[in-house]
Amino acid sequence: MKSAIVIPARLKSSRLPGKVLLKIGKKPVVQHVYEQCLKSEKADYIYIAVDSKKVMDECLKFTNNVIMTDEDLDSGTDRVFQVSQNIGRNIDIIINVQGDEPFIDPELIDQLISRLKDDQSLKMVTACNKINDVNEFLDPNVVKVAINHNNEATYFSRAPIPYPRDYMSTSKITNEVFDDLKAYKHLGIYGFRSSFLQTFVDLNSSNFEKYEKLEQLRVLEAGYKISMVKTLYKSIGIDTQDDYENAKRIYEKQILHEKAKNIKAILCDVDGVLTRGDITFDSNGTELKSFNVKDGQIVSHLKKRNFILGAITGRDSAAVRNRCESLHFDFHKHGISNKLKEYERFKKKFDLSDNEISYIGDDIIDLGILSRCGLSATPQDTPDYMKEHVDIVTQAKGGEGVFREVADFILEKQHKLEQLINDSIEGVNFGH
Repeated sequence: MKSAIVIPARLKSSRLPGKVLLKIGKKPVVQHVYEQCLKSEKADYIYIAVDSKKVMDECLKFTNNVIMTDEDLDSGTDRVFQVSQNIGRNIDIIINVQGDEPFIDPELIDQLISRLKDDQSLKMVTACNKINDVNEFLDPNVVKVAINHNNEATYFSRAPIPYPRDYMSTSKITNEVFDDLKAYKHLGIYGFRSSFLQTFVDLNSSNFEKYEKLEQLRVLEAGYKISMVKTLYKSIGIDTQDDYENAKRIYEKQILHEKAKNIKAILCDVDGVLTRGDITFDSNGTELKSFNVKDGQIVSHLKKRNFILGAITGRDSAAVRNRCESLHFDFHKHGISNKLKEYERFKKKFDLSDNEISYIGDDIIDLGILSRCGLSATPQDTPDYMKEHVDIVTQAKGGEGVFREVADFILEKQHKLEQLINDSIEGVNFGH
């Protein structure tokens, strides 16, 4: 039993024209969707259904599985059906994945395919997740679905369903009410028996569909069943500019997460990072520095987890050397004018690649390393031109725990921060 994913990618979307070609990172939205679909373990084929040469040309940059469809088709389902007629393969199951869902869950796709494979009587399946937010429940842009005990949809609506008459004051709709209410948000992914697609597109627009503007209602009104898959996946479709900006933020967080997972070493500058960057001298002319204890508190835990730690600084003073030695840094070089050259020596000495190193710097001399390392960071009080070149701008200013903040971020993404907390509770001494 063969299955195919079809991604309708329409240029002339009404609310946000050209949204499938908007860039998230360096890739258009539709490419993100396609690459998520590639992670499906059960789909045999993936196609993108386009309505314009502009979208086709962009898609051909990353796949040849692109099919031109009529520009004036009424819906994404019509586009999917037209592709199913042109594939030229014996496809039993078609999954319609929206072209504006850059984070679509491949496991959810596989769940829909499995549901159709396991129950040959099913003609159509879609997905939903539980609503736990009052504003989402009341939002007419969020499509709700009522489900029976057989996990079949009984109705779709933009209105709150089921309607909690006794609790419609938002102050009365508590979490306990939501748990009992069992309100579900419909997700715009569909699975079809390929033989049913013809039936679907031939159905006349129904009365419910006319008012709700939801094409799946024609299926229910015609007497067909729609099976529901419940999922924890939170749909992130792009319909508005705000949606697009939110998607970019989510993507940036995901990228940071992936970068942090690879880190094995943390390097930093000293002045402006471990210190505020100011210079003071005692009455004998000896340079004095003020370091933040927060940075020292994390070091022993990092070393316990086999992180390699170091500093590359342009200044050379007894205060700086003593601090690096007291922190037991594995590597510290002072009075360095060519930091990038020293960084390359560090990589070679510890057999590390760029993506395994995080570097924290605060000045132009650090830009060479910041542009190459796996995870770059700078303090809050650095110039804007520095902030434009890094992955992380810390909340802390230089000398106020910048190193600790970056270390905590990395530990959290590597799921090691909880162990740090547990060790602290058990009385482990993290040093100063």
